[in-house]
Amino acid sequence: YSVGPNFTDQIMLLTVFVPWDTILKNIQTTDKLVIVYDRHCFFCARSLHLFRYIDVNEAVRYHNQYTVPERLESDDIDFEEAMYAFQGQQSYRGYHAFRVLFRQFGMYPIAAVMSLPGVVYVGERVYRYIADNRSRYFVCSTGT
Repeated sequence: YSVGPNFTDQIMLLTVFVPWDTILKNIQTTDKLVIVYDRHCFFCARSLHLFRYIDVNEAVRYHNQYTVPERLESDDIDFEEAMYAFQGQQSYRGYHAFRVLFRQFGMYPIAAVMSLPGVVYVGERVYRYIADNRSRYFVCSTGT
């Protein structure tokens, strides 16, 4: 405070000392959530990496399409086509699975915006486009 407002960049430095894990633990829900994704989809794996990192309550279980528990398998669910989120007896597919994932981690404003009708309309189509073209645009180059 004594050095004046010209040193506001120090506030960013001081955020390093905030106990972020404690804050995340308190805002995240402890409800169990199961995510099933396509392990061959580079975009899916990379987008879920951040969620795995911030899951301090260990309330989310991640399975690829080959390690799905039998209780989650059903004839009307195709794990090769979209990501699924299972919360209790409810299942969410694609875009809606991401919305549930944001809500799980306490990102309620993002989940609320994702629930708006116009955003849902656009979000479902963007998700479908990404899912349909994941092997064309979203691949990991291994180099030769």
